Amino acid sequence: MRTWKRGIALLPCLLVAVACSHTIPPYTAKSVPPKQFTPPTPGAIDVPVVQLPDSALPVTLVLNLTPLEQTLQASMPEHFSEAFHPLRDDYRWDFVREAEPQVTIQDGLVTIHSTYRGDIEAKTALRGCRLDPIYPILHTTGQLEMGQEGGALVLSLKSPQMAIDLKPESESKCNMFNIPVKDQLAELLNTPMVVENMTRAVDEAGFQIPLEQVWTLLQAPVAVNVVKFNTQACIYGKPKEMAIGTLKGNVQRTTIPIVVNETPTATFENSCGKPTTEAMKITSGAALLEGKPYKVLASVSVPYSEVNRGLQERLVHQPMKDGTVDMVIDKATASDSSGKVLLTINTTGDLNGTIYYWGTPRLEGDGSALTMSDLQMASESKTMLDDIKVGYWQIVDQQLRDKLQAATRVDLSDRIAKMKSAITGTHPSGDVTREMTIAQQQPQRAYSIPGALVADILLEGTASLTAPVAMETRNTPGQTPDKISIFPEPSTQR
Repeated sequence: MRTWKRGIALLPCLLVAVACSHTIPPYTAKSVPPKQFTPPTPGAIDVPVVQLPDSALPVTLVLNLTPLEQTLQASMPEHFSEAFHPLRDDYRWDFVREAEPQVTIQDGLVTIHSTYRGDIEAKTALRGCRLDPIYPILHTTGQLEMGQEGGALVLSLKSPQMAIDLKPESESKCNMFNIPVKDQLAELLNTPMVVENMTRAVDEAGFQIPLEQVWTLLQAPVAVNVVKFNTQACIYGKPKEMAIGTLKGNVQRTTIPIVVNETPTATFENSCGKPTTEAMKITSGAALLEGKPYKVLASVSVPYSEVNRGLQERLVHQPMKDGTVDMVIDKATASDSSGKVLLTINTTGDLNGTIYYWGTPRLEGDGSALTMSDLQMASESKTMLDDIKVGYWQIVDQQLRDKLQAATRVDLSDRIAKMKSAITGTHPSGDVTREMTIAQQQPQRAYSIPGALVADILLEGTASLTAPVAMETRNTPGQTPDKISIFPEPSTQR
């Protein structure tokens, strides 16, 4: 019985020894954490450094070709005669245009119909014949082509062809030629010269489509106000090159399909930055880039100040007791250190001092949450705790790590939803309209920078841009004459 009483007397001392408070001397963790083994964590997404997306933006330029139509109309002569013609000694003819030429332009194909009324008469008795009236119809076709000159596309008329028909009511009682009258008219009216004058009229007018304006527009960011965050969603297209398609449509509304190869990004900013300054590059064959989805690399950031508010709410003054260590977190902060996250935990109770943890931010699931699945106690903290008692750091770590991992989880779903909502929709800028939709998202990477945690999310959908463009012309002296000389007058100089 006496032995049992002595054991009871010693028990309070043992309890006091276990409950003793330990103070960790001041120390710091190294700015770069040492390499530590990180076991694979289910559900964690580990992606390499992301590259900018390769996206195709379909652009539709809308033109009114009425000035070109008027030039083509004016290039058709109002009057034909034998003056200065090699056959003027044998024949006399005179044709006057009945009405304005009918010009149609469809998908770049030019068609011109001009109707004339006149007569032809042989001057020699041997070929005595007069045809009156005769109604020639001149059918001209050609193809509009676009060529690059500096920062503009210049229109030209290529391979024009002219054919002649006669109205059924044309006089046909005789024929003073060795070939059908319809065929002879090509020589009398000198159709090759008419075609040459038409081509020259288009070239001299210098119809230009200013692509530099379009390129400047593409380089400017799209800014969308996000009221909840008191900020702007800034979408930077970052165009690299334009592939030019072929003309579509009619005179009043001709379109040029262009596919722009871009590397778009999007961020939340207080005010969107300046436009990019990439030099314009033009290629042909828009179909080569068509059909690609439009991808935007969105960077969503969470300031460390907000992360730390969450840590304070979830950890500070929360008791942590498992029967071995009874301590309370007095302060918890997260900060960036060389791209890693450094957690600084100040505790009181059985353990007074600072404990450091290192973590690597990673994206979870579809990227809607950011976690620190590899969270580990810093080597310096392990050493300091083991100086108190061998194996003590494992006891403390068991108390802290799971709670720290749960507290450092950051929900990104609202931020991503706001970004997708800002991008999706119609974005007008003057007469220019940009349409964008986002259908899906893919997580890319998470990382730490001074002041914030950042998540890169690849958003994928569709986009298009429609821009009316005013066609420009070069200044040329004078106007296209109403009467074009089919044959030059002979020189009076000797």
